[in-house]
Amino acid sequence: MATLLSAVVLLVAVGGGATAIKVQMDKQRAAETELAELRGQIAQAEQEKAQIKAQLDGTKDPARIAQLEKELADKNAAIGKLTQQLGNKGGTAPKPTFTATVAPTAPPTSKTSTTTPCKCMEGDPTCTCIKI
Repeated sequence: MATLLSAVVLLVAVGGGATAIKVQMDKQRAAETELAELRGQIAQAEQEKAQIKAQLDGTKDPARIAQLEKELADKNAAIGKLTQQLGNKGGTAPKPTFTATVAPTAPPTSKTSTTTPCKCMEGDPTCTCIKI
């Protein structure tokens, strides 16, 4: 009975962990896709801006120049807005959660102080020292 109960608990734990990892990976993939779309929109707007500049350089009509300058200003504003969105999305994109954190053994007393040596025995699984 205990073996069966242990097996069930283990299966539930593994299934829950796998589901949590899949959900996290799906969120990260969606965020990366959104960032790629924003980068594509910025690249397209930059191309359109270059075309407007080329037209502006080739025209002599004052009315057309004013119209192209307005379009250029609108493109610059759109590019700025997209760049800001990209910066905001990049800063809030989900980060992988598969990293381990280790608490420091002792807070440093000053910037020039040396860290205390690790006093753990070799192979101690409870050792909190970071060996690089």
